[in-house]
Amino acid sequence: MMMATIEMLEIIVFGKGYGESILIHINSKWIVVDSFIEPKSRIPIALKYLFDEGYGVEDIVGIICTHWDNDHVLGISQIIEQHSNGLTVCLPIVYNDKRFTEYVSFNADRIIGTTSEFMKVLRLIKKKKVNRLYALSERHLFQKEIGDLEVCLKALSPNDNQYTEFLDSITLPQKGQSKHMPFEENKISVVTYIKTSVDSILLGGDMENSLNGWDSICDIFNDSKCHVFKVPHHGSQNGYNKKVWERMLDKPISIITRFNPQNLPTDEMVAKIAKESSAVYIVGTRPTKDRNTINRVKRYGDYGMIKSMLILDSDYGYVKLSKKTSDEQWEINTFGAVEVLN
Repeated sequence: MMMATIEMLEIIVFGKGYGESILIHINSKWIVVDSFIEPKSRIPIALKYLFDEGYGVEDIVGIICTHWDNDHVLGISQIIEQHSNGLTVCLPIVYNDKRFTEYVSFNADRIIGTTSEFMKVLRLIKKKKVNRLYALSERHLFQKEIGDLEVCLKALSPNDNQYTEFLDSITLPQKGQSKHMPFEENKISVVTYIKTSVDSILLGGDMENSLNGWDSICDIFNDSKCHVFKVPHHGSQNGYNKKVWERMLDKPISIITRFNPQNLPTDEMVAKIAKESSAVYIVGTRPTKDRNTINRVKRYGDYGMIKSMLILDSDYGYVKLSKKTSDEQWEINTFGAVEVLN
């Protein structure tokens, strides 16, 4: 069956050096994928962009929270809180499991950073009675919210093995013990596939390169190859999988967001990705002597020692890709801290 023609397909990828967010625009529908706080306005970067373009928070029909890492989740609670009606929030299905909710709830009020923001998200979802949508491999997302357009927007993860492996890694602390977090690997980050009459897009989340990670996603993928790729894991080695490039991509426009705490992406990985891409865009400020990652260690009661990171870079950038028909090339615009490799 032929896919219906759509009026506009856009993807906007924001990066800050510590923070990643994506806006998907299909005609008049906006979907937010992850979030960080815009430095000057102190509001979620997606909202800042939409306000500047003349849109409002009600124009957002859905949010995808790919995983709960601090550089991906900050600001999601603000969007949910400001939205008045009809918002759908998509989370990895594992976040609905009792073991996980017990884990993140343990001492949650005494914790800063990832857990406090994520707990706000969970509480607001319940309080405001927003529509909950749980991502699972091959599950279609936002069909009702997007409307009657024949658009394929689906999750490629987590699958059953990723789900089980993640839950098996959770250990609830006993009395007097500390809770170790976050998890060392992103076993359940949501990978999103978008297929329209215009083109196909792959959003890699922060999925790991492992047997139950990208390998398992590639093994079941049987769809159109993508020409736009949001590179997983900030272009790190453990996010790169050769099968992805062979089976799921066709000389894509590749977009990488910087992660300065680990100096990602490395020059080696950028060169590797560039060889298999038609163009590469690296979004976010580079770390400099004046913009460093500072590690602070503080003690919070009986909870134990927590290392918190303060990222001093305050600038950001974004790359916007727009397309109306399958015959035309992507129109690409950049703003702020974006490095371009053709």
